[in-house]
Amino acid sequence: MEIRHPGANGGAPDERWELAEYALSFTTDRPAASASVAARCYGFTISDQHFLLAEGQAAELISQPVFTPMPNTPEHCLGLANVRGNIVPYYTIRIFLNSALDQVQESHRYALLVGDAINGVLLALDAKPTAVLRDSLQRNPQPSSKLGEFPQTLIKGYFVAQEREWVMLDTQKLMQFLASAELSRERNI
Repeated sequence: MEIRHPGANGGAPDERWELAEYALSFTTDRPAASASVAARCYGFTISDQHFLLAEGQAAELISQPVFTPMPNTPEHCLGLANVRGNIVPYYTIRIFLNSALDQVQESHRYALLVGDAINGVLLALDAKPTAVLRDSLQRNPQPSSKLGEFPQTLIKGYFVAQEREWVMLDTQKLMQFLASAELSRERNI
């Protein structure tokens, strides 16, 4: 017996519902296909540093993010952005990196939604993220790059892959830090 779901106006069946059911049954009928997909991370660059997030931690890449700067916020908070009707804080981690790079302006070309649109944060990126296979990652016990004032508690580990040094970020700790950090950056010049 076939179940027909009414459309939005209560009339004819909604074809999108049927397509969604078909797609869901198609993917669940193929467990072998999902097992053959290699585990990966998402790598992105900020300044001259390369960062990794575990697969499933980033929800969406937003090109040319539109945001509203907010007064009296910490330096790393760029403002608020509307992501599909949800107001999401927009942050940068550039200021925690090497101090010589602080003079470079953010391009705001890309933003990565970390977490989800309700409880997540937007993170300013310099370029589109790339996929990095987990199998290609090799532990790097002693990284040569210096992260400046970047909090070490946000780092899960250091790796080498694709002829680059990568820093694996702890997503939950990063979101908590960005949301609660009270920065008062005083520099001795």
